[in-house]
Amino acid sequence: MSRLRSAAANAPPSPALAPCAEGGPPRFRRAEFLPFSRPSIGDEEIAAVTETLRSGWLSAGPRTQEFEGEFRRFTGAPAAVALNSCTAGLHAALLALGIGPGDEVVTTPMTFAATVNV
Repeated sequence: MSRLRSAAANAPPSPALAPCAEGGPPRFRRAEFLPFSRPSIGDEEIAAVTETLRSGWLSAGPRTQEFEGEFRRFTGAPAAVALNSCTAGLHAALLALGIGPGDEVVTTPMTFAATVNV
């Protein structure tokens, strides 16, 4: 552990870090937001979004049908349907499995509220 401390003590301070409080313990926070993951959006993606917006079809249009077809072929599934959220997907999955009022569904306690609200 002392090797780690001495290496950290000799390292130059990161310009992305700022002290949390004057005179407080040596804890640091980032001066800039650290995203969970940066999206990879290039000109091709921007052009596809622009084309879709200009088409007049924002939902259930030809691009949606194209996506469902590609997803079906990719997964080998006999059918596919695009939904607007994971909540809608969970609801559809419960319906497809015949799960309804009075049935017990066990889930993890570490989850988003939508998991148990469907």
